[in-house]
Amino acid sequence: NEFLIPFMSLILIALAIYNFIYSKSYLKWIIYLNILNLFVAAIVVFSPGSLQRQTYYPQGGKFLDSIFQSFLSAGMFSLKSIVEIPYIFIYFILGFFLLTKPLPSSIKLNSINPYALIITSLISFTAVLFVPWYAVGHLTVNKGRIGNMVHIIFFILLVVNIVNLGFFLKNRFQIANSKWVKPILSFGIILSVVFISVKNENYIDLWMDWNNSEFERFSDDFKKRTHILKAASDKIIELPPIQSTHLLKHYGLSENPKAWENQCYLDAINRQLNSDFQALIPITN
Repeated sequence: NEFLIPFMSLILIALAIYNFIYSKSYLKWIIYLNILNLFVAAIVVFSPGSLQRQTYYPQGGKFLDSIFQSFLSAGMFSLKSIVEIPYIFIYFILGFFLLTKPLPSSIKLNSINPYALIITSLISFTAVLFVPWYAVGHLTVNKGRIGNMVHIIFFILLVVNIVNLGFFLKNRFQIANSKWVKPILSFGIILSVVFISVKNENYIDLWMDWNNSEFERFSDDFKKRTHILKAASDKIIELPPIQSTHLLKHYGLSENPKAWENQCYLDAINRQLNSDFQALIPITN
């Protein structure tokens, strides 16, 4: 994945620097890995497909501007995300288990400087965001494959930092011995669950669908469509539309039989029913 090329490069460079300063036992092999990584990265970056894609995005390919924009995006995305309710819920959950659960005295929890880890994580996240900025000249964090990767990588880095901070606090300040830690964290978990249930759009849509029996109606419509398909003998089938629910907002067929959603649904139906339909078209009023 192109996203992980700069991320992996940073890891290998950091390993080389660390090994050079503290121990030269594996330095030669780490240098070989860095050379191999650069060679593979060059193949991906300068491959015909990548170069051709660049012609469709003239705003991309600006190296210095991409570095600036990716650093700015990493900071703004991190500041915005860490105060969102789902992540705050994660803080309380991880904090509860990290700070309130006693460990055997024989186990020593090692941690690194939280500030150093935060800076390293921000640089790593910036390196990840550099890829779309350089490739296409813009970044969309809430759509498609790019958005998914951005959120997944941020979540991994966030969890690593939270766990490290929990170990650091437990070792440095003996915070787990405080009688206020467990009540505060428990209250935070309960409050987060209530707030998510009341304010989160997905949970609101789920409640509305359940309260209005939308799932039963949706299931009946789907069964009717399946019955029509099983009884059909023509190659081109007209199907009654299935009205979407609050939660399932995008379910249906396009009026264009060549549209990708129609083609995917057609392929799935042909496989499931062992049929050879050629097209599926919704009935329009």
